[in-house]
Amino acid sequence: GRAYSYAWCDFTQKEVALGFLLELVCQTSEERDVLCHLFVTQNHPIFALGAVKIAESQGDGRRSLMRRTTWLSERIVNWFCGTVDIPHTVTGSVGGLRTVDRSLEDVLLPEDVKEGANRAFASLFRTGEDTRCVYLHSGPGTGKLSLCEVAASQLGRPLLVGDCADLAQDPAFFYERLLRFFCEVRLQNAIPVLARADSLDIEQGEDSPKQKKLRALQRALRTYSGPLLMTGIKRIGELGDAITGLVEIGLPHPTPAFQAELWKRALPENASFLAGFSIDDVVQRYSL
Repeated sequence: GRAYSYAWCDFTQKEVALGFLLELVCQTSEERDVLCHLFVTQNHPIFALGAVKIAESQGDGRRSLMRRTTWLSERIVNWFCGTVDIPHTVTGSVGGLRTVDRSLEDVLLPEDVKEGANRAFASLFRTGEDTRCVYLHSGPGTGKLSLCEVAASQLGRPLLVGDCADLAQDPAFFYERLLRFFCEVRLQNAIPVLARADSLDIEQGEDSPKQKKLRALQRALRTYSGPLLMTGIKRIGELGDAITGLVEIGLPHPTPAFQAELWKRALPENASFLAGFSIDDVVQRYSL
């Protein structure tokens, strides 16, 4: 991979022929046969993720095969060359990689809600279960992303958040952007979260922009077989039809007591208030 990335970047500055790639990377005829078979059959996950592509053959025979051009995504090239920073084009403006050690006790939600979410996460991450995706929906500041951080912490893996509203801003490119997002998930060995997923809420009409976004999501999920978390403000009734094995969890609006505790955690430990002003006044004035 590293040799190919340098060939693509430094030697040709363009898509390279498969024959040139084989000569560059492989030292023996056996190695060339193995790599050639990999590219021709395209039965490796990197092809399904859109990380690598190979042009169609324009004729029969080995000579025609060796002339087929190969393409490696710029992100993979940069990764092989040591640039590991994630571009905003992959995750969206408010997305990014999160590495947080968070336990379920840190989340301010009723115990029955946390237990239900924990059971859904366990089913999502357990091999052989039917659960494919967990969608958490509720108002802002109710703990959706915190629960996702708990799920990732339980597995000892980072969380890669994608801003669904940003990624799907142009429906024509939503599928390609999702492919890049899931490719990044593989690179980072992360748990993916598509935030603001309610932006995919379905309008009536076969060719409406939101219908196109949903179909793009369905196509992209055919290339990604891992677990998926999604968050949004409202329930999407049609999402269950689009994603097999979807579990939806609605989080309750936090009570004033919970909001008071959230403010206590957010403010400095020794924060002082004006006379006659307290946390209760903060909750009353700035309630979620």
